[in-house]
Amino acid sequence: MTIYYKIKDKIFNIIKNNLFGKTYLGKRLSRSVWERQFSSGYWDYLYSEDEQDHYLGICDLYNQYKPGKKILDVGCGQGVLYHYIKNNVKNEVDFFGVDISHNAIMLAKARFGTQNFVQIDFDKEGIERKFDVIVFNETLYYFEQPLKTIEQSIKWNLNQGGYIIISMFDLPDHRKIWNKLVNNYTFVEVKEITNYKGQKWKLGILTSQVG
Repeated sequence: MTIYYKIKDKIFNIIKNNLFGKTYLGKRLSRSVWERQFSSGYWDYLYSEDEQDHYLGICDLYNQYKPGKKILDVGCGQGVLYHYIKNNVKNEVDFFGVDISHNAIMLAKARFGTQNFVQIDFDKEGIERKFDVIVFNETLYYFEQPLKTIEQSIKWNLNQGGYIIISMFDLPDHRKIWNKLVNNYTFVEVKEITNYKGQKWKLGILTSQVG
């Protein structure tokens, strides 16, 4: 059934992009796909050595710019970023993670023994809280309109003087989103991270100021 939903989502995204052109740069997956993937252990590899460098890169940016202790992790999954923040961020943090998948949230709560993970479809619902830093770690391209998501996050969820940290796996479709972000926002710092397999990530921290 997972293959069925993947095909269904792919067809939907093709039709959507043909109808609306550049308006929809992201590729949303249905909640049912995420639930199946997390229940099957599909995303467990994110704890592997292959993935650690871009997580550590996020922690390094946080330590360097010290944006404040309130962190929102959008698309937190089973809490991998929280694992790295706990072990690598120097200051005390107030972490809050949201994800579309109930299974992911249950895994995160069970692993870390905290209630600071909540099931929310951030693309459709949003939240009424303010944070000092908002992180989109390999999640922004799963939103239907990534730039609109950033715009609304800044408006509704980012404290004055706060930062947004974005990590994106380097693929052609993802570069389109990244280039749009660079053209529309002021990045304080941008770096490229490459693991020992040659896989690459774009990683940047931006302010609310429009470029």
